[in-house]
Amino acid sequence: MLTIDRLSLRLPPGFGERAEGLARLIGERLASVEWSHDASVDHLRVDHPLATADTSDEALAGDIAAAVVQQVRGGM
Repeated sequence: MLTIDRLSLRLPPGFGERAEGLARLIGERLASVEWSHDASVDHLRVDHPLATADTSDEALAGDIAAAVVQQVRGGM
């Protein structure tokens, strides 16, 4: 199981109104992942290049969630 106490998103100009939806989608993606062990990470940073404002929230959330999974599993 993965527990996230706080999720903070720093988005470029023009993406601010999408933050709440992105956070929800990222949480949904992470909740659907099968975790073999409990994990604890104090701080995690995911740098994600946002190519264009046309990129869908679903695509961004999927990429960000995948990066979180990779980092957390790498530290297990």
